[in-house]
Amino acid sequence: EHAMLQSQCLYLLYEVPLPPPTNLAIRFNVGTQEFCIQRPPGDLEIVDFSLAHLFRALSPSHVIAVFGALLRARSVVFHGSNVSLLPLCVEALRVLLHPLRWNAVYVPLMIARMGDCVELPSSYVVGMHSSVLLPRIHSLDPSVVVVDLDADTVCDNARGLDALELGGVGAGGGAGGGAGESSNAGLSGSLPRHRHIALLRCVRVVLDGCMVPERCKEFLLRKVFNSFLMD
Repeated sequence: EHAMLQSQCLYLLYEVPLPPPTNLAIRFNVGTQEFCIQRPPGDLEIVDFSLAHLFRALSPSHVIAVFGALLRARSVVFHGSNVSLLPLCVEALRVLLHPLRWNAVYVPLMIARMGDCVELPSSYVVGMHSSVLLPRIHSLDPSVVVVDLDADTVCDNARGLDALELGGVGAGGGAGGGAGESSNAGLSGSLPRHRHIALLRCVRVVLDGCMVPERCKEFLLRKVFNSFLMD
């Protein structure tokens, strides 16, 4: 039985191809059971992790603020104390950029001995343990956006770590935000306020859907961001 299971796993890994970027499906058998797989609608990238990690670490408004910064090719450094969470959140933002691609430096989890790379004057997206970044925080270029996954903050380094005010889309703004959320009006190089509000409302509708399965929510979130980019 163990040998049969091992044989079937090897078959799935090495013999069953990924579906092509069309409506064609791949059919295959495992024992007597037939399976059918195909790419998600709209040719969304196939990922093997959950976007929920990102939306648990950051409020929707902060996710959109970082998303807008990436669209303007701003350098972004993510930091936190959980090294397993860092690359998942960085990858989730990259996935939300689809069909666009981030072509500059991209390191979801940077090792400590490469920490000085964040002081280079080039565009990058990196994830770093807080203990590696914080000693270098004052050496960063003023344009770098600093994302703290532990504290759910998004800071424009030009304004200092505690000085960034992301506008008024949160409790005091027009989108009906919750505690700890705000817009990105103060984050230079991010989305215009009205676009931020429109995207934020759509994201909240998806996240607040109590009867929607989590995997469906993730698909809908990706479609929301994809539609925003295609608009």
